[in-house]
Amino acid sequence: MNLLGDPTSAALALKPESIADPRILHAQALKSSRVDRSIFNNLITLYAKSNLLDSSLRVFKQIPSPNIVSWTSLISVHSSSPLSLTLFLSMLRCPILPNQRTLASLFKACVSLPRCLLFGLSLHALSFKLSLNAQPFSGSALVNFYSKYRLPIDARKVFDEMPERDEVCYAAVIIGLAQNSKPLESLSLFAAMKSSNVGSTMYSVSGALRAVADLAALEQCRMIHGHAVVTGFDKNVIVGSALVDGYGKSGLVSDARKVFDENIAVMNIVGWNALMAGYAQQGDSSSVIKLFQSMANVRFVPDEYSFLAALSGFYNAGLVGESEIWLKRMKLEYGIEPGLEHYTCLIGALGKAGRLEDAERIATTMPFNPDAAVWRSLLSSCAHHGAADMALRMARRLLELDPNDDSAYTIAANVLSVAGRWSEVADMRKLMKDRRVKKEVGKSWIEVKGEVHMFMAGDRKHERTEEIHEKLAELMESIEKLGYKPVWDEMLHEVGKGEKKEALWYHSEKLALAYGIVSGAAPAGKPMRIIKNLRICKDCHEAFKYISRAIDKEIIVRDVNRYHKFLNVYPRVKVKEQDQDDQQVIKDSVLSLKDVLFLSMLDSYFPGKRHEDDVSPMPTARIPKSYHAPEVDKHSDSTSEEAEQNKTKAEEEETRPNIRVSSTPRPRAVISSPDNDALIRNKNKIEGRQRTASKNHDTVQNRHTTRTRIFGKSPVRTNKSNDGGGDDCNVEIKGKKGSRPTVSSQRKHLITQRPGWQDP
Repeated sequence: MNLLGDPTSAALALKPESIADPRILHAQALKSSRVDRSIFNNLITLYAKSNLLDSSLRVFKQIPSPNIVSWTSLISVHSSSPLSLTLFLSMLRCPILPNQRTLASLFKACVSLPRCLLFGLSLHALSFKLSLNAQPFSGSALVNFYSKYRLPIDARKVFDEMPERDEVCYAAVIIGLAQNSKPLESLSLFAAMKSSNVGSTMYSVSGALRAVADLAALEQCRMIHGHAVVTGFDKNVIVGSALVDGYGKSGLVSDARKVFDENIAVMNIVGWNALMAGYAQQGDSSSVIKLFQSMANVRFVPDEYSFLAALSGFYNAGLVGESEIWLKRMKLEYGIEPGLEHYTCLIGALGKAGRLEDAERIATTMPFNPDAAVWRSLLSSCAHHGAADMALRMARRLLELDPNDDSAYTIAANVLSVAGRWSEVADMRKLMKDRRVKKEVGKSWIEVKGEVHMFMAGDRKHERTEEIHEKLAELMESIEKLGYKPVWDEMLHEVGKGEKKEALWYHSEKLALAYGIVSGAAPAGKPMRIIKNLRICKDCHEAFKYISRAIDKEIIVRDVNRYHKFLNVYPRVKVKEQDQDDQQVIKDSVLSLKDVLFLSMLDSYFPGKRHEDDVSPMPTARIPKSYHAPEVDKHSDSTSEEAEQNKTKAEEEETRPNIRVSSTPRPRAVISSPDNDALIRNKNKIEGRQRTASKNHDTVQNRHTTRTRIFGKSPVRTNKSNDGGGDDCNVEIKGKKGSRPTVSSQRKHLITQRPGWQDP
């Protein structure tokens, strides 16, 4: 077929589906005596699509007098190369002025090439002189340019100056703001786009879902999901992956899995990684591994993000040994070199498990220069384990990289205040003041009927402030009756108890929770969801356990680290007198198998009469007036006098009537990590002790330690344990002989984000 008879038909025929090899048409063009310039312009594009860039340049040189279309075609096909900028300068010398498509290709080149910010700013000035900055093509490319260079305010300004905005312009600014931590502005523009009757694209929908994921706004995610279904984008791989990410970061991994299963036929590696990251954020490492293996079965090759999700899951679950194994497996089996983020996960897991020296050794010997996230992770681990001297050393390393990092001052001051070193706390605060470093303000968000409300520490700007403060005072008074005790450890000022109590009351997450209760944010059966930009402080963590009991509702808090779920799961155990019938049934409580075993363990540990013939279907707890913690470290050379005293006390207790304890037992917090976290953390602790034993065998032989396992899995640890367990699920029985056991909560720290310990 002769494509050179009619130039117009020839230009239309120049498409990849109609011409398999552009050299066929090029040969016909060379043989013809009459060739239109548009054919050569299209040949440039066709050669580029066939990955023959050198041929496209030769075709351009054969054009007798190239016009702006010729130059634009050549610049666009070389937009990923510095040659595009050189060609643009050559075009200006001709002289030929650019159009909006030329500028769009050049802005794209400035984004893909390194250190081209100044060149892009010059292009913006030129487009302003030529009145092209507000055109749809050049304007949307300019918005993308500023967004990629982390200048969201300038990107928004360019967008606002555009008189006519199509779906491409809206998609560019929505994605740009979402990628630059401006989720609220991104969602506002998405709503404005729909109000202006501008159609959605898969990019604008995915950008809005990215903003929803950052906010963890579940209801907004569901609304955009519904919009995607109506518009038909829900089956698109880009939107589907964004939906998986949105539901996963909103805390509903089950919904993320449903979306994933519905789109598994079109899902790519991005969607698999998004679902694994959702499980990892919840600490569900077993689901991460299952998904990793399933991905290999469908012939998807794991990439660095797949391993990052797996290592993050191990970190959140406290699996130090698995983190080390998978880091080696990543390199040996898959040939992927671990990056700085992968080493950061391992360092964080080691630090959380209490192996601070090993974590520091890896940080200093890994094939990367440690960044601020590495030292911040180590600093948080030191603070978590109370290693004040090492925390100061890590803070100095962090400040060497960024003298204005407020987290270094704050965490160091926290750990020093816990150690009672108030003079050094004052020095740290003075240094922070001299350098004019301000601590990041604690903020919390709660979504009520589709609207997101933000609160800061001590906030009194909300329109319902009086109701919020009254409800908060009522809550604090009620949980104090349940046994809540304020946590003073991390107060940075040596002030009176009353001032400390008032300062702890008005943290941003407590204000958000109080507003959620006042406004009815969560109907019956639905949890209360709160988002915080910093770490949830120890006092709020403790208070939320009791508030969940008081209001009989599940509370979910997503802080900068992970999700924390507070749920009243303790049964209401009825305590009976010794003379009561053993077969009395507790009708208002339902005990799980785990609870039955736990109560049985307590009955065997604490002195009291055993009822081996008790066959009642529902067990009851016998709690004597006074009891002793089990002596797990009993030496073999104990005196007979002590044994006789213990026997006498036990007999006295059996003769005394039991005293009924409070009908509202201590609640607990439940996180979404696996049930075997306690066993895994104990395993890591034992491995650490074994390493110490190999170095100092004689010393270890003289130590007398005994571990008692509950149900064959979860270890009961004494007060000497310093394991780095999770915030919500790690329980220690502490205390000496004759003292009431106390429950202590451990905390977790994020690796790559800025931790905050409490509201100012």
